[in-house]
Amino acid sequence: MKKNINFIKIIFCIAILLYHLGLLSGGFLATASFFAISGYLSITSAYKKFSLKEYYLKRLKRIYLPLIIVVFFFITIISFMSSINYINLKPEVTSILLGYNNYFQINVGEDYFIRNNNLAFLHLWYIAILIQFDLIFPFIFMVIKKLDKKSIPVLLIISIITSVFILITPNITLAYYDTLTRIFSIFFGMFLGVLNHYNYTLKLDILNKYDKYIFSFYLIINILLFIFVKSNYIGIYLILETLITLKLIDYDINMFDSKLSIYTYEIYLIHYPLIFIFSYISMNNYLKIIIIVILTLVLSVLLHYLMNLKNKVYKIFIIMILITYGIYLYIITKDHTEEMNALKNQLVSNEIIMQEKQKEYLNKLMEDENNWQNTLDNLNDYESNLNDIVKNIRITGIGDSIMLGAVNTLYDMFPNGYFDAYKSRTDYEVYPILSRLINNGMLGDVILFNLGTNGECPIKCKEAYLSLIKDKIIFWANATKPDYASFNPNLVKLSQNYSNIKIIDWVGASSGHPEYFIADGIHLTDVGKIAYANTVYNSIYNYYLEEHHKKIDNMLKEHDEKEKNKISFIGNDIFLNAYEIIHNKYPNASYYLDKYTYNSLIKTIENNTLSYNIVLGFDKTLSLTKEDYLNIIHKLDNHMIYIISLDNLDIDSNFVKVININLNDEDLMVDKIHLTNEANNKLLEIINSEVGES
Repeated sequence: MKKNINFIKIIFCIAILLYHLGLLSGGFLATASFFAISGYLSITSAYKKFSLKEYYLKRLKRIYLPLIIVVFFFITIISFMSSINYINLKPEVTSILLGYNNYFQINVGEDYFIRNNNLAFLHLWYIAILIQFDLIFPFIFMVIKKLDKKSIPVLLIISIITSVFILITPNITLAYYDTLTRIFSIFFGMFLGVLNHYNYTLKLDILNKYDKYIFSFYLIINILLFIFVKSNYIGIYLILETLITLKLIDYDINMFDSKLSIYTYEIYLIHYPLIFIFSYISMNNYLKIIIIVILTLVLSVLLHYLMNLKNKVYKIFIIMILITYGIYLYIITKDHTEEMNALKNQLVSNEIIMQEKQKEYLNKLMEDENNWQNTLDNLNDYESNLNDIVKNIRITGIGDSIMLGAVNTLYDMFPNGYFDAYKSRTDYEVYPILSRLINNGMLGDVILFNLGTNGECPIKCKEAYLSLIKDKIIFWANATKPDYASFNPNLVKLSQNYSNIKIIDWVGASSGHPEYFIADGIHLTDVGKIAYANTVYNSIYNYYLEEHHKKIDNMLKEHDEKEKNKISFIGNDIFLNAYEIIHNKYPNASYYLDKYTYNSLIKTIENNTLSYNIVLGFDKTLSLTKEDYLNIIHKLDNHMIYIISLDNLDIDSNFVKVININLNDEDLMVDKIHLTNEANNKLLEIINSEVGES
């Protein structure tokens, strides 16, 4: 049995190593296998010989002492690397020493399947569960021993019940790390150990000659799981992995007994801190993997040799050399948990506020857009109804015999109009007429003058009566044969000085139409009266149509200008941490803030309608190359882009403005990533000066 377990321990150890190196997607399943083996070996060893004192001393020597050596040794190594800002040293190491690292990782929200550089000992959650199990195992064994064979169904029932926990836990982090969701593998291992102790087996075939083939079959299935399984449905896969491990253990065959198996625990302890350290070192990835594997094997052999050193004085001396400085660093290091939790809570709070503000922003944006569209639709309706609007306009006409001759036709054109015309009238008589109409409340919205054929009053005279109707639109028909040749040119000058005077070009409209006039070339025939009234109507209609088009054009220009002034902020914590002060300054901006990867950033850009001005800003948790930025810029074509860069980015484009920011240590929080409040205010000042108002 020893040979068999040693062989599969090597397979499982390799699977975990390759998983952490990013080479085997399902290698994480091997943790369930090791839990099952631990449960199995604990039971089988206890049945042979059990002493409470010796059990704990053995676990301290085999499990806890190497753990302490590895942790404090690597703390020492990490301290000499200036590129590593290990702010979680105090809380993480404390959780390891006290055996609750799995719950520590749950508390900090560490996702085992989304690797980052926050924790140097991410893998030691597994050892924490083993330590917790080791503390209570002697008492469990006492109950098992007392129950005798009855413990077999009891352990099976407990194993099945506890395996349900991982299936009903929706949070993947909790499901993977929690002791209650992972203890089922240990119970299944104990179940098999008790089963074998009473000479029972899980074998389906009693012929030993087939054991080798059945073992190989299960091993191949297991390896395929390591290769193809991803982090989806982890509960089902971890249960399946546990059951396959039981079968592999139960098929006791004469496999080769590699000495490598005696180093599996040391390999497990050492490999991940090396991966953590090398993640901060730039080199060829394949070369990095080779170096990590070699160092892992060498250090594991050395640690194993140290643990089995017979000379206790030398052993203690070497251990103290390896761990003393690490212990010293651990003692003097400040615990930044409170500060980081405050930052975490602030970011969560800002995210909630941002989501609420974004809802308000989108609702207001939709409301404004609907109002604008309704106004535009009303303007379009106005144009389609313009004939009726002009026809029903309240127009007041003051004129001479030309207007008098066409007055019936004018009333047909403008049924709500009022016309005061008299033969041989000049504009000297306009002032008292206007005064009377104003006093009697009879003045319309539009004024029509047809004066000039019988002479004209000087400019002061005109200014006097024009002052009475300066708030009205005035339409003034020029004269075909005025008494003074200067009348029509003077009328043009008058319209240039008074923007509310619009000339009706009756001269141009009647030119080449002698049929419009009787013999004097001034007064109108029946055909001429209709033509004159149509000219008046068309002049008023075209004026209102032109003003209407100007209004639409102005609306569209204002809308475009407003859109061009809008801003979208796209970034991660660099903006989220400062969200409150940025939003106070830019309340009308849209915000797309998340813990982006390059791919998720591209999706956000492609799937959202962004403002014309876009401010991009990312802290050091997202590393973008110049090529990445150029691709982003290409996808943001026809936008003005402002890039807040912490890496002295250089991009030459008329539509891209790179704002390089140099941060000092005092600008950064203890994690060397997030900005302090003072730096957030500086960031806002820079955005204000470079981007401007929203």
